[in-house]
Amino acid sequence: MGNGSATLILLGLLLCCSTRTAFAVDIADHLRFFAAIEDRSTGSPGCNEAAEYILQAFQNSGLTSIETQKFFLPLARLNSASITLSGESWP
Repeated sequence: MGNGSATLILLGLLLCCSTRTAFAVDIADHLRFFAAIEDRSTGSPGCNEAAEYILQAFQNSGLTSIETQKFFLPLARLNSASITLSGESWP
């Protein structure tokens, strides 16, 4: 194997490494964004924010035929809770 072949192989490996690092940074950024949204449960403002973020990410990656669907989903929500032990209650 000549110096030219070794150089091409080394260059290819370096390009792969830099791409993987950039990809890992992108994933870490996405994870930080989703982790910062405290409540992403169905119907919450955080759910809508996450959906908009995903839509923007798809558009930024060059996808053009993106559709969203809205539908009704009945949910039971817990507004408050308390526990009572030996006649004493805690919220």
